[in-house]
Amino acid sequence: MSIKWFFVVFSFIIHCNAISNNLIGHVSKGVIGSNTSTIWRKTKRGLDFSSFGKSKWRMTKEEANTMFEEYYKCITERNNKLLDEKETIKAILALEGQRVRLECRSCSYPPDQDRGRQTISWQKLGLADGIVQFVTSGENRRIKEDNTLELQNVDVTDSGQYFCALSGDTIEIYLLDVLFREPLVTVPEANSSLLQPPQHLVDHNLQVFTHWSEWGSCDQCDKAGKRFRSGTCMVQKTDKDQPIKPVDLPIMMMYPDGVPCRSTVLPKVIANIHGIRSRKSERIAGKKLNISVLLLSFGDIWPYVPINSKPTFAPLVNRQVLYEEAGKHLVLKCPAADSSKVRWQKAELIINSATIRYQSHGRLWIDGLNRLHFRRLILRDSASYICWEWTRHASTMKVVVYKPFDPRIRTYITYGGFVATVLVVFIICFCGCLKRTGKTGR
Repeated sequence: MSIKWFFVVFSFIIHCNAISNNLIGHVSKGVIGSNTSTIWRKTKRGLDFSSFGKSKWRMTKEEANTMFEEYYKCITERNNKLLDEKETIKAILALEGQRVRLECRSCSYPPDQDRGRQTISWQKLGLADGIVQFVTSGENRRIKEDNTLELQNVDVTDSGQYFCALSGDTIEIYLLDVLFREPLVTVPEANSSLLQPPQHLVDHNLQVFTHWSEWGSCDQCDKAGKRFRSGTCMVQKTDKDQPIKPVDLPIMMMYPDGVPCRSTVLPKVIANIHGIRSRKSERIAGKKLNISVLLLSFGDIWPYVPINSKPTFAPLVNRQVLYEEAGKHLVLKCPAADSSKVRWQKAELIINSATIRYQSHGRLWIDGLNRLHFRRLILRDSASYICWEWTRHASTMKVVVYKPFDPRIRTYITYGGFVATVLVVFIICFCGCLKRTGKTGR
């Protein structure tokens, strides 16, 4: 019996020794399991760089220490956010044709971690159909390396709630509303005092203000042009502890940054409040001089460089032919990735967005999304319209304007055809009767 117990104790000691060696090996590699939390807490206090020289990290010890400290700080903040029961939603209002960027602020992976262990995905909940589906990179959607979701040339079908999830845990929630038109007032940069100040709706426990974006790029090159800065009308709860009147909206607590005035979140009772319904979004028009330097070299001898792969060709230009009736309101939208860099040209004539409305007496204009508008088409508008994304030829649209068919002419043709048919039948019958009468007389 003593020999048997001796082998049992000996096997137990060997088994414990193997587990401890395996555990230490996992900690040295940075792979932490659920049973190694105690050892990980001890090693987290002071990073061990004894095997740093053997690793393939292209950084110093100080850089590695800073990187890991930032990673631990990000993990702590994310865990605290996940433990918080109040999840916040960011409301975004966009117009058709704009580009929308939805950020997913996740913690960067340290070099000793496997990126495949944690997956980040985007999901969308449609407002119309209520169906949840995964968002992947496609024609007008792109997920960048930093997990930012970029929507290009958005339309009404892109409206909905977007969720950024990390291994099943929601990190960011966005509510996107896409409108075709938004009430807008343009104010020159020199008259910034005309901008609307924040307004407190004391009787409704609400505050209306303008949320400003960054300045856009200049619309001209090598000469003075215009640049714009857009401001969206927003609504925010003033006192978080008091209800909204006349109807309380508890979901407003989930939007700490406010809700757009034309958002689908607001019910009609609140959206029709005079201070909200009458307030317009704003846009500042500023002047800027863009100077581009072009260096030309003459007489230089360029060395021959062999090409190991096939050269990449420029993408094909989008070409369209549009047949439109005279008197119709037409909007031309350029299929460019960045609408702020779009420039228009009619045949060989460059269209200046600052003077086109004055020159056409208000019949033609270019809006804030650089879309070309025709208030009432006329036959002289038949031409080829070229849109450029800076120096890239993005699209050519040939517009053919024709006079609409008069519906009265269709009525006249119908009645005329009916009368002609009756006359032909009558003549045939009359001629047939005459022939029969002649044969009878003989």
